[in-house]
Order: sequence, then C-alpha cells, then structure tokens
Amino acid sequence: MKQVLMCPPAYFDVTYDINPWMSNNINFVNSEEAKKQWDILYAMIRSCAIVKTIPPVKNLPDMVFTANAGFQFSNKEIILSKFRHSQRQGEEKIFNDWFTNNGYTVHEVNGYFEGQGDMLRDAKSRIWMGTGFRTSELVVYEIENILGEQINVLKLVDNRWYHLDTCFCPLPHGELLWYPEAFDNESQDLIYDRFEDIIEASEEDAKKFACNAVCILDNIFTPKCSNELSIQLLKYGYNHQQFELYEFLKSGGAAKCLVMDLDELR
Repeated sequence: MKQVLMCPPAYFDVTYDINPWMSNNINFVNSEEAKKQWDILYAMIRSCAIVKTIPPVKNLPDMVFTANAGFQFSNKEIILSKFRHSQRQGEEKIFNDWFTNNGYTVHEVNGYFEGQGDMLRDAKSRIWMGTGFRTSELVVYEIENILGEQINVLKLVDNRWYHLDTCFCPLPHGELLWYPEAFDNESQDLIYDRFEDIIEASEEDAKKFACNAVCILDNIFTPKCSNELSIQLLKYGYNHQQFELYEFLKSGGAAKCLVMDLDELR
C-alpha cells in the first residue's frame, strides 16, 4: 500500500510573505477551520494509503506542506530540500532528522531545491522539474547525478504558480492535468510532445489549485473545483474527491502540498 507523509497543522498560519497568495492573508488563517479541513483530507487519504505523520514545530508554519520536504526515490532514499527563503530553512533539519530516524538515506544538494513541490515522476517514470521561482536550474546536474537519470526541466513564468505541483499533475493512468499558462512556450511544447492525453485546467480552476492534486490508485483528491474539470477526470476513470481547503490556499498550498509521497507506487 502506498505510504505518504503529512504534518498536522497545529502551528499553521500565514506569518510572512513569500508568494502572492500570502500577501493579503497575513494573520488571517482560521486555525480551527484549517484543522477541520486537514483532518478530513487526512481521513480520506488514510482510506487508501498508509499515512505517517511528523510532529509540527512552533515557528515553522509552512511545515504542514510536507511535499516540499524532499523527493523520495529508489527504495528508501531521499533528496532533502534546500529552501530558497530563510523563513522555511529551519524545516530542513527537522525533516532530515525524521527521514534519518525512519531509515532513509538522505542526500543533500548545494543548489536550491524544494522537493516534490518542484519535482514529480509521471506514470512512465519520467521525472519533471519546475524551475524559475524556487528550485534553481543549477541543481539539475546535481540531482541527475544522484538519481542516475535525466530530468525534464520546465520553466515556470507566473509567480502565482511558483511550484510545479501547483500547476502540473501527472495522473496515474498516464494523463496530465495542468495549467498551460504557468509555463513558458518551450516548456509547453515539451509537455504537448510527451503527453498524449492532457486535461487543461481553466484559470479559474488553476486559481483554486485544482492541479495541486493527490493521486493514489484511481483516487484523485483536489480542492473544490468546477464541474467541467471533475467530469473530465471521471471520463478517464478516476474517483474524483473534492475538499474545502481554502484556509491552506491563503498560504499558496492545497492537497498535494500537504502530502509527500514516500514511495513511487500509485
């Protein structure tokens, strides 16, 4: 059974401004509502996966977004994130200790790298990396050497979609759910060339973080989105489950941001 990592939102808040979603939401998080929303997502994911948790740490409000902690590969190996913004750099040691204590081999890199926020594997085992805002293109060579395989590099051009997982979601059957306008023209051409079946999110759905989805077997977990998008997912044979995650959207995150894959099985 698939394993994932989550972090309870005990200290989740918007206390600084490192992306456009945060700018007008400083100290506007409803902590009680955030907990309710996280608990519902946690319960639903537990119905089809093993959920491990890491204890939250005070003064690290974005630690709840465990997808940014690193990238798991091979059997139990992790490439640890190196956060671009100082506000999140305190998370690195906490996650490093958790991975080490749970039997993972941890690899560190010199360049900025924000884990599964910016690096995802598709159903054909190809790796995709988003650069432009958080993860540096300079880290690509480092990570390719660790993995022993080539990375498909994409350029993000709209800072509302500052991480790859906010606008690009490879689906378990081989399709792609994405928001094209988040990418430069060269990246769009590469994506159209590599994926045969593509679901393009509207700007309205993209702003709801519909592409920030958790995929487990035939289950697709997303924030609330349009009926049109849900119908497309259903046509491809997916069990689409939607949740209110608006408290986390205030910080620029949603379903996938809250969940780190601990294995490569879908």
